[in-house]
Amino acid sequence: MKVLRTALVLALAAASVGHASAARAQAQDKLTLQARERFLEGVDAYDKGNYEDARIAFLQAYALKRHPAVLLNLGQSELKAGNVEEGGNHLHQFLRDHDAATADQRRAAQEGISEARKKAAFVIFIIDTDGATVGIDGQVIGTSPLGDPVFLRPGEHEASAALNGKVEKTRFTATKGSGAAVTLNLRTGESSVAKVAPPPAPTPTPTPTPSPAPSGVPGGVPGWDTRPPTPYGAPRMLLPPDVPQEEMQGFGDWFKDSTPAWGLAGFGGVGLILTVAGIGVTANADGAVDSVTAQILDHAKQAGDLEGTAYEDHPCGPKDDASEAHPNYVQPCRQLSDNLAALSTGQAVMVTGLVLTLASGGALAGYYFYDRGPESSARSKSSWSPRVSAAPVISPGFQGVSLVGSF
Repeated sequence: MKVLRTALVLALAAASVGHASAARAQAQDKLTLQARERFLEGVDAYDKGNYEDARIAFLQAYALKRHPAVLLNLGQSELKAGNVEEGGNHLHQFLRDHDAATADQRRAAQEGISEARKKAAFVIFIIDTDGATVGIDGQVIGTSPLGDPVFLRPGEHEASAALNGKVEKTRFTATKGSGAAVTLNLRTGESSVAKVAPPPAPTPTPTPTPSPAPSGVPGGVPGWDTRPPTPYGAPRMLLPPDVPQEEMQGFGDWFKDSTPAWGLAGFGGVGLILTVAGIGVTANADGAVDSVTAQILDHAKQAGDLEGTAYEDHPCGPKDDASEAHPNYVQPCRQLSDNLAALSTGQAVMVTGLVLTLASGGALAGYYFYDRGPESSARSKSSWSPRVSAAPVISPGFQGVSLVGSF
């Protein structure tokens, strides 16, 4: 009976894990698809000059999928929409968090930050204790040390730093196009404010006379555009790596439209039914075997007709076969033989069902990810389609399931 319980636990666990995994994948795919849709809406709005709509769309995309690559588009849109302070801070965050950013993307972010320095005020925090909670006007902006200046609107502000119950505050004035260096010393309880000069205006660079470029350098090579990029121009970055370029479907929508998936799920359902049925048959037969065996042994003990004979240890013969049983035990031994046959059949059905359930669940999960991979579009245009057939096999030498198909 221990084997039966183990098999039942495995079958139910496989079914529940498969269902939970599919549910998680479906929920994750929906979020990814929504993030992709908002991202593309933002790019489209930006290209049309609707910068506020683009800003909102990129904010939604980042809220759904917090991939740092989206911050470049978000910061550019905020700058164009007039939210200069938020745009500059998001571009700083992009440079901090997106290690995989290309040189062009970093250059675009740095140009946007330079533009924000001209239109907004900024503050540089100098705090003598690491790990302190830093705030401006009561709003937490991070923990010390802060590696980048923080953009904010011109005017009067209050800076604060707090750690382990100690709080240090000071007021300062932020001026457009320049900044303030705020020093907060939690150890001594002192603070100070100093002005930071605005960055100098860039010196115009004269257009050089074209000359051959060294080998391997794109400048001067025919066909390369050597003009500097327009500051925070239209977003031209690829979608984040975890947002597929092609249209995606959640597991539920994919399953509904996939004929092979229905077939694999059907095999899994048949396997689960066989498993449960096999467990029931095996349990009943196992109980009957124990009951008949106990009756035979009790009768032999009371009758004493097997003592001193070859049947003393085996009333039904060495193989529990009624044809070899003691003449006085032919009928109960025949019943025992039938119960043993039912036990063997039940175990075979149970094993077949369990194998079919697990194989179908694995095949369904594998086909789901395979069918939604980058090559799925090309495969859908061909005549390819998987064909799978399965049948239980029960024989004296083998008990299991046979799978035949083409992939």
